[in-house]
Amino acid sequence: MILLLFILYALAHGLTNAVCYSRRGAHALTMNEHWLFGIERGLFALALLWADYAFLPRVFEAVAGVLAFSWFHNGAYYLMRDKIARGGRRWQDSWRYQSDTDTSRYSFDYKERTLLLLAGLVLLAGCYAVYLTQ
Repeated sequence: MILLLFILYALAHGLTNAVCYSRRGAHALTMNEHWLFGIERGLFALALLWADYAFLPRVFEAVAGVLAFSWFHNGAYYLMRDKIARGGRRWQDSWRYQSDTDTSRYSFDYKERTLLLLAGLVLLAGCYAVYLTQ
């Protein structure tokens, strides 16, 4: 049933985009509207998931995990590189280090990684606070 709803939504959204871009083209708008489309899709998915209260906490846990991933991943990576590279280049900040040659699509510095981790923990705490009090 959820797949059918997503398919119907995708069709409707395609028509919306066609109307948005018809005759005027993408340059008719002064802003990049794709962030708004992303929010729209996310809200729709959240509305579908909200209907199943047992599933929703797992979604929040997954989002919290995604937000926290970079803090643990990059911290462990730079800590181990620091230990391995004792004879070569030193990663003086170890866990807090930020590479200047990173080729990943999204690269977060230590402050951003920490803020994402805290956001994930707050989200998780809020989720548990809501669902444990019901």
